[in-house]
Amino acid sequence: MFRQPDGTPTLFIYDRREDPVTPLLKPWTYQSMIHELLGIHYNRVNLKGRPGVKADAEEHVVNPGFKLPPKEGARGEYRDEAQDEFFANNMFKNFGEIGLLLKDAIEASAASNQLKNKSGASIEELQAIIAEMPEMRHKNMIAMKHWDIFKELKSEVDDRCLFEMSAIEQNLACREEHDVAKEEVTEAVAKLLSMDCIKDAQRLVMMYHLRYEKSKSCITEQLVHDLVTKGGLRADDAAMVKKVVAYGGSSARSGPGAKLMKNENVQDKMFSMMRGKLDIFVGDDVSDLIQHKPLIAQILKDLQASKLSAGEYPEINLAAESKPKEIIVFIVGGSTYAEAAFIQQWNLDNPGCKVMLGSTHIHNSSSFIEEVDSFNL
Repeated sequence: MFRQPDGTPTLFIYDRREDPVTPLLKPWTYQSMIHELLGIHYNRVNLKGRPGVKADAEEHVVNPGFKLPPKEGARGEYRDEAQDEFFANNMFKNFGEIGLLLKDAIEASAASNQLKNKSGASIEELQAIIAEMPEMRHKNMIAMKHWDIFKELKSEVDDRCLFEMSAIEQNLACREEHDVAKEEVTEAVAKLLSMDCIKDAQRLVMMYHLRYEKSKSCITEQLVHDLVTKGGLRADDAAMVKKVVAYGGSSARSGPGAKLMKNENVQDKMFSMMRGKLDIFVGDDVSDLIQHKPLIAQILKDLQASKLSAGEYPEINLAAESKPKEIIVFIVGGSTYAEAAFIQQWNLDNPGCKVMLGSTHIHNSSSFIEEVDSFNL
């Protein structure tokens, strides 16, 4: 850790191996869901080859820009024409909120079209429509682009039973209930294999093994056997279940991740808003989907309260006596958009302490498993 006297940012560096859980969990914020389920590459989402996607909608640009767009009606502020304003304003919102926002946007577009086609429109109304036409067309295009993306996300969620599977993942990440976990994971793996969702089953077993690696009644061997014999998982891919423990298991986590998965089953207030939003799709309480907090949450809490031990976290330069006002967190080995969403909410909740997140690259679960595979034991 690099800490300077008051007025200079504090730099905290840690290894991705300290938190192997966050990249494996299915996220529920918009940007992170797109990257996890569809992939974001150079701000582009490629839908080519997906059922029902038209040729002119195979690739979409989701450019958030470098800062939030100016508010509607604001004057004298630079507006980035290449920026996707809907994405910039809403990329950290959850799946349910995005559905509601798109519904409102499409209804507004339909209403404007009805007014435009109304035979008895006044001269004033027609003039207003003509004046607003380029802006309306721009907003309609953005709304339909995100509707295309949202439909594909919804299809993935439904086809792969992600609400159900995510609740089980969250239980593994946050609760110590081995008898319940064995039953839930065994049934879930069987269901996923029957639906040909082999990668989801593999990821779930990796989560189980991280949680119960040292338990005498651990059923990892049985689960891996099912992945190979019933799901047809290649031996190299099956080896990832045990390799993830070598990469980021309890023996590998010697820094801030040493207390990871210690059952601090406390809801973070930043996610409380989601409970009343996601139920438009599932109809039930969804708190089971949002139990986990990334390790970075505890790091920032301890760092701001000056609770990090100098013995466990060596510092370069003298420690500041006051609380840090600016923190740069850098994750070696890659961060996730879920962690970026947490940082954004942290900055909103803590205006006296600005946090910036940096990393070597941005993971989804697939790229993280590739990272684990390339790790030299």
